[in-house]
Amino acid sequence: MTLAARDDLAFVLALRQRLDELGLRWTVACGCLDPAALRALGAVSHPGLHALPATGPQPLAEAVAALEGAAADAPVLLLDPRVIVPDDPRPLLAVPSGAPALLFGGGGGPVRAAFAPGPAGRAALEALAAGRPVPGAATAPPPAAKPWLAQPGQAVDCTGARLIMQRFLVPEAQATAPLTRNLLAGRLAPFARTVLGMARALRQADPDHDPAPAAPAWLGPHHALFAADAAPAPLLAIPQLPLVLEGVVLYLPPGMPGADQALTAHRAGQPWPVRPGAPAPDLAPARAALRAGRPRQAVAAFDAALGANRHHREALLGLLEALAGAGDDPACIAAAQHHLDSYPDDAEVAALLHAARLRDLGREAAASLRDDTGYRPGDFLVSALVSTYASEAFMEECLTDLLAQTVAERLEIIVIDAASPENEAAVVRRFQQRHHGIRFLRTPARIGIYRAWNHAALLASGRYLTPFSTNDRLAPDAYATLAAALDNTPGADLVFGDTRLTDTPHQTFAAHTPSAHSGGAWVWPQYSFEYNLASCTGGPHPMLRRSAIEAHGLFDERHKALADQDFFMRLGRLGRVRHIPAFTGLAWLSPSALSDESHTQGELRTLRERHRAAYAADGAALAVLNNLLAELDATIALEGREAARRFYAAHRPRLGASALTADLDRLLG
Repeated sequence: MTLAARDDLAFVLALRQRLDELGLRWTVACGCLDPAALRALGAVSHPGLHALPATGPQPLAEAVAALEGAAADAPVLLLDPRVIVPDDPRPLLAVPSGAPALLFGGGGGPVRAAFAPGPAGRAALEALAAGRPVPGAATAPPPAAKPWLAQPGQAVDCTGARLIMQRFLVPEAQATAPLTRNLLAGRLAPFARTVLGMARALRQADPDHDPAPAAPAWLGPHHALFAADAAPAPLLAIPQLPLVLEGVVLYLPPGMPGADQALTAHRAGQPWPVRPGAPAPDLAPARAALRAGRPRQAVAAFDAALGANRHHREALLGLLEALAGAGDDPACIAAAQHHLDSYPDDAEVAALLHAARLRDLGREAAASLRDDTGYRPGDFLVSALVSTYASEAFMEECLTDLLAQTVAERLEIIVIDAASPENEAAVVRRFQQRHHGIRFLRTPARIGIYRAWNHAALLASGRYLTPFSTNDRLAPDAYATLAAALDNTPGADLVFGDTRLTDTPHQTFAAHTPSAHSGGAWVWPQYSFEYNLASCTGGPHPMLRRSAIEAHGLFDERHKALADQDFFMRLGRLGRVRHIPAFTGLAWLSPSALSDESHTQGELRTLRERHRAAYAADGAALAVLNNLLAELDATIALEGREAARRFYAAHRPRLGASALTADLDRLLG
C-alpha cells in the first residue's frame, strides 16, 4: 500500500508500471484525498491498484481491508510517499521466508513494510496500523546509499523525493556528496522518464489533474531537479545548470565534480556541454559572419548551436541579433518568445522582443491608411483601443457609448480597422467631426484582434489604456471608476470590474435583458493569480497603465482568443492586478462567441501550462530562500556567524536576485 497525496499519484503509477515490467505481483493501493485524482487513477490503472479515500485519523487501518481483496500470492507493499524506486526494486520488495513483514526503520519508526499474504501478514499489518510491535518481523537498517550515489547492485535508500508540478523531481542530496554525472544519469533519469510518462497519462485521463502546488518545505539550494525538456519547460529562477539526458533536463547541484567548473563558466557567460562528453559549441564563426555583414550565415550558425543546447543564452542573443540584421522580425519574435516561455524574467531578451515587435508593427502601420481628421493631441487620461472587422452595424453605438463616459473630454479613441469588408470608416469620420480625440488606422490586410490592440496601444497617448469591443457597452462612469482605482493604487498596473451579460445585441448598460448564462453577470472574486491559473478571470473591460506595455510587453499575438488572459497572468504573477467590486460594463454573448468556446480549450491548456510552470518555479525558488533562512538561523545559533557566512557564500552563486538576497548580501556577504 502506498499512502500518498495528490502530487504523488504519478509516482504510484510509475511504481505499478515498474512492478509489471519486472513481473512482480503486488497489490499497490493509494490513499488520496482528491476524488478527481481517484477517477483519473482508475482510468489509467488496473485492478491490482486500489485507490482508498484515506481521510480517517488512522488511514493505515484501511490497508487491512485492501488485503481482503488481494490475491493469495500477492503481497501488499507499504511505502513512504516520497520514495524513489531504483531500476530494479526487487531488493526492497523481497519478503524473507517465514516472516510476515520486512520493516525498514527510519526516523520515528517503520516507514516501509512489505506484507506477505495470509493470516500472519494480515495480523502484522493490523499491528502496524494499531501502533503495536509487529511479531516476528525481520528488520533491517536503512541502506546508507542514496540512489544517486549507489553503485550498481548496491542497496539503496529511496526516501526523499517529491514531485512538483509532475515535472520536477527533487532528490535530497548533500552538497559535499561525491556525485558524478554518470551516476545521476544512470540512476535517476530512467525513473524521471517513467514518472513524466505516467504524469502525461494522468493529464490525458483528467486534464484538470495539474494543480499549482506548494513547494516542499525541505527544498534547498543543494538539490538536483528534473523537468521535461519541452517548450515551455519550467525553470527555476535560481540559475540551475541544465544537463539534458534523453529528453529529461537534470539541474545539477553544487559539489558535484564538474558542477563548480560549469557554474564558473555559466557566470562568465561561457558555454558548457549539456550532454556528457559533448563539446561546447564554437560561436566564433557565427560572430565573425555577423561582423562581416552576413546575417543569414550567422543565423544558421547560431541556430545550430541552439539545436545542441536550447538553453545556450549567448547563442540565443546572437541569433536574435542576426535575425534583426537580416530583417526577419517575425522569426526574431518567435525565437524570443520561445525563450521567454521558459525564462519569463529575462529582461534583455524581453527588450529585444519588444524592439522586434515595434519594427514589425511599424512596417505594417506605414503601409496602412491613417485618418486623423480633427484629432488634436492633448493630455488624455484614457485611451480606448477599438478593433473592428465587419462590425459597421455596431460602430455608431460603440462610439456613442464611449463619448457618453463622464471622462469623455479626456478620452482618446483609437480605432483599428482590420481590413473590414464594411464601411466602418464612414461612421468613424462622422464622429471625428464631433470629437477631437479620435484616430483611425486601416491595415492593408486582415489582422487578429490582439495585433490590432497592439497597433492601437502604440498610437495611444493616454495615461491609461483599455480595450473595448464594438458590441459591448459601458457604465457611464466606468472609465472614471477604473482610472481612479489606478490613481489610488500605485502597486497595480491593471484593474478590472464586474460585467453584466446579455444574449441580445444592440442593448445598453442601463436597459438590457440579462443573459441566462452565469446568472446574467460575471462577478469576480478578489484577484488571485492562483485562481487565475485555474479559471479565466478579468472580464472584457480592463484598464491598464500605458507604462505596463513598455515594462511587460505587448499582447502575445500567438493567442487567437486568450491573449488578454495571458496579459492578466503575466501581470498577476508579479502581483500587479486588482479587482474593483463594481459593474463597469455589459457584454453581449453572441452565438458565435459561445460556439467558439470549445476551440479555445487547446489554447487555454497551453496558456495555463506555461504560467503554472512559472508559478511552480517561483514557488520552488521562494522555498529555497525560505529554507535557506531557516538553515542560516540554525547555523548561527549552533555554530556561529562565521559558519553561517561560509554556508551562505557556498550557495550564493545559485540564488537569483531579490530583495531577500540583497539583505543577506549586506548581512553575510
